[in-house]
Amino acid sequence: MKITDKKIADWLSAKHQLDAAKAAELELRKDLCAAVSDGVDIPGTYHYQTGKGKLTATLGINFKIDEEALSQIKPKLSPDEVQCLQIKHSLILKNYKLLNPKSILNRAITTNPATPTLKFAGKSTTKEE
Repeated sequence: MKITDKKIADWLSAKHQLDAAKAAELELRKDLCAAVSDGVDIPGTYHYQTGKGKLTATLGINFKIDEEALSQIKPKLSPDEVQCLQIKHSLILKNYKLLNPKSILNRAITTNPATPTLKFAGKSTTKEE
């Protein structure tokens, strides 16, 4: 495949359209979830029946650990509190690449192709900008 200015412009245009569609979908989803749940911010599942089907809205809360705060209080945690925590391993790629290719750690590592990324720096040829 040949790279052309038109191909880059088409990609940039599609990317702008996708970004706009994602933003519009998120706003509509928030509006509909608020309507289905009658504006209640209580986590749970809410339903709305229409003549064409049933709309289900699920509201939840995301929990995240503040690692800095945790490091300060960790020695003071009770056994019950420690039971609430799970250590998640992550691969330090810089160190992994330094290992012998026959490392036993390889038995626990799986790989798959990453989603390709594109960035464009320069004068845009799309009409949106």
